[in-house]
Amino acid sequence: MNKYRPWVAADCVVFDTHDRLLLIRRKNELYKARYAFPGGFVELGETTEAAALRELKEETGLDAEDPRLSGVCSKPDRDPPSSLHQCCLSVFRQHHDTHSG
Repeated sequence: MNKYRPWVAADCVVFDTHDRLLLIRRKNELYKARYAFPGGFVELGETTEAAALRELKEETGLDAEDPRLSGVCSKPDRDPPSSLHQCCLSVFRQHHDTHSG
């Protein structure tokens, strides 16, 4: 990761029909073992929507479609030493039958 360039992350905010929110536990540093939305870095040539859905599948085994932008957080000092800009995309799922990806 180049600390002199900003990085873009895409997270999935997932609710089901019972208004339950899907969270994962982070397995990597920084913030290891803390709860987070499923998500990760946007790859070169990838849209934020595609990145959010890819990360959701990789981290939970869930498929989703039609992500909608729900917010953007620009906090350049959140994950030092990089500069991270985070897009949150919302998706709706009928059920949260998950497993680790």
